[in-house]
Amino acid sequence: MKHVDPNKYPPGLDYKKVKAIIDYYDNQSEDEAIAEMEEGLAVMAGNRVIQLESAISKKIFDLARERKTTVEKLLNSMLKKTFDKVA
Repeated sequence: MKHVDPNKYPPGLDYKKVKAIIDYYDNQSEDEAIAEMEEGLAVMAGNRVIQLESAISKKIFDLARERKTTVEKLLNSMLKKTFDKVA
C-alpha cells in the first residue's frame, strides 16, 4: 500500500523537494551557514520582505556575534530604540 503524505505543501513543493531542502541545511557547516546568511539578510515587515544590502547584513551579523545575541533580537532592540526616540 502506498504511503499517503498527510502534509500540505505550497504550490511547487512536495515531500521530495522539502526533504532535499531540509537535508541541505542539516548538512551545511556552520561556516557555510554564516556565509549564506551574511550574503543576504531579509527583514519581514508585516507581509513585506525587505532585502538588506550585503554590507549592512555583514555588519548586523558581526554586531550580533560581538554582543552574543541573535540577529532577530538585535534588530528588534535597534528598531525599538529608534521608534522610542521618534515617539
